[in-house]
Amino acid sequence: PPLDAPAAEQLVAGHAGGDPPVELVRVVHGRGAGNPLHMRSLLDEWLDEGLIAVDDGACSPTVEVGELAATVPGSLRQLIKRRLDRAAPADQELLEAAAVAGRQFSAATVAAALDVDPEESEARCSRLAGRSLLIAAAGEHTWSDGTVGALFEFTHDLHREVVYQRVPPQRRARLHRQIGRRLEEAYGEPAPGAAGELAMHFVRGRDVPRAVTYLGLAAEQATGRNAHVEALEHVRIGLDLVASLPDGADRDGQELALQSMLGPLLIATRGWASPEVESAYRRAHELALRSADPHRALPPILCGLGTLYESRGEYRRAAAVLEEVLELDAGDGDALHRVGSHELLACSLFHQGRFERSMVHAEAGRELYDPALHKDFLARYGDNPGVGCFTWAALSSWYLGDPARSSDLMARALDLAR
Repeated sequence: PPLDAPAAEQLVAGHAGGDPPVELVRVVHGRGAGNPLHMRSLLDEWLDEGLIAVDDGACSPTVEVGELAATVPGSLRQLIKRRLDRAAPADQELLEAAAVAGRQFSAATVAAALDVDPEESEARCSRLAGRSLLIAAAGEHTWSDGTVGALFEFTHDLHREVVYQRVPPQRRARLHRQIGRRLEEAYGEPAPGAAGELAMHFVRGRDVPRAVTYLGLAAEQATGRNAHVEALEHVRIGLDLVASLPDGADRDGQELALQSMLGPLLIATRGWASPEVESAYRRAHELALRSADPHRALPPILCGLGTLYESRGEYRRAAAVLEEVLELDAGDGDALHRVGSHELLACSLFHQGRFERSMVHAEAGRELYDPALHKDFLARYGDNPGVGCFTWAALSSWYLGDPARSSDLMARALDLAR
């Protein structure tokens, strides 16, 4: 809610000087409608124009209080634009580059955008921050390539938004590309810690190949921390961009990488019953079959389809797909999906009453299981295949008339789960 009069007095005293006149507080409070950002912006405007003077730590108007209210636009956006318009053209250009860089930005990033010396950029940013012209100092940073520089930030999101909207579209896209490429150099390939930031710059800079690459990385990182909604947004933006590329192997490869991530993310956010899940896997399967190395591309897709059919109770259909995974020779790098396929086959065969065959696959999965791999499988499918193999082996042992072995296997499943 808007600030009341006593709070407005505190704000004026803290920002412009102690013991402000009651009339000044009243006009600031009324003109700013109790909004602290608007009230601060009014004070900055009047201080810049010399309409308020600060003497011995106390502020007072230099003109009639009624004249103060008549000197500023009623809209906060208009007030910000007016302050910006009064800045020198070079300062406007610098602030526009800073707005493209982000709410918080490095002077080195702005230097890359404007193609100027980093020290010059830092000095100019410091001068603007000293004048309280929309930005403030925010410490310093060191990039991976050793670049050290000062950090600054817009004092409010609205300040940045107003400045950003002033930048013409073509220039804005060029600035995003230049900043993205400088950050790419600074962070180093593949810049995992900055994938989301880089993706944003290349999306807005209309550099589609780079944008898709970093959107994929950002989606992987978000999936790894179970931020599935965020990851899904990255993938959807990437797929929209890929659709604009010319047909060819490169385009198909980029779409395949994104479609392969889409299925598990839809499972996590929409559920197994969503028709979108099967559509994503079917499209990924189509792309994998015509890829340069189908044997390497197919296992995660077939494993996902098998899991989908398994969850629907379509056990024979699931078994056929999962056996296809085990027949592929995708090299050592596919141990993750081989273990998962053995576990899912053990489940499918158990539900078909084929307990001996279920035991065979459960044992095969247990032998291949590596605890170091379970985290990735868990992130994708919400399941630990090692625990699953022990569980299906225990259940099959029970139905095969061996309760002692069943009990031992289930205890080992519990130990591993814990």
